[in-house]
Amino acid sequence: MKTNHTPGPWLVIDGSGPLMSEITSAGGSYALAKVFTKRLKHNQEEGRATATSWPEGMANAHLIKAAPDLLVLLKRIEAMASIPLDELPDTWKEVQTVIASAEGRAS
Repeated sequence: MKTNHTPGPWLVIDGSGPLMSEITSAGGSYALAKVFTKRLKHNQEEGRATATSWPEGMANAHLIKAAPDLLVLLKRIEAMASIPLDELPDTWKEVQTVIASAEGRAS
């Protein structure tokens, strides 16, 4: 049985609560996933905890956000045996764009 996923593009929306970010579709009508992107850091002097940025969590959010694009691109690469050589440079540019998005370097 084939199950369809929510079509991309997906977005990372920071601030879904004090420690989380949401992954939403471009329409943004509901959250597809919530990801911890901040951690609590205890300040003993003040006797309280504060939320601090967690780069690994944000990297995870960007990787999840890139999932629809990665799937499309992988399917295209799978079919490359039939792509004429003169079209390959455009495909590789798109590969680099999707990798950058998955790593949080592009939106």
